[in-house]
Amino acid sequence: MRPCETRCWARKRVPLPPSLRPWLGAGPITIDRKWAATFGASPDGLPAIGPVATMPNVWMAAGFGGNGIAFASLAAQMLEREFGGEPDPDRDCFSPYRFE
Repeated sequence: MRPCETRCWARKRVPLPPSLRPWLGAGPITIDRKWAATFGASPDGLPAIGPVATMPNVWMAAGFGGNGIAFASLAAQMLEREFGGEPDPDRDCFSPYRFE
């Protein structure tokens, strides 16, 4: 790790304040499941929203590149139109295949 990452990690490993321990139970914390994600982005910075060409009835909304809150709303609106039979006017701008 780089020195800046080591300092950041040390700040995040602050012990749990005693006042919060009762909320978590008496024993040690057991991790039941783990989750991870990738940080996807496209060359133009826009997400890929649209049907998956090789999988009928499967649609993609991915590659939000750190703008998930804003683009999730946009994706929902686009998919709502598409599923309702009304092609979205911006569909080509967000096509998952626009770089082919």
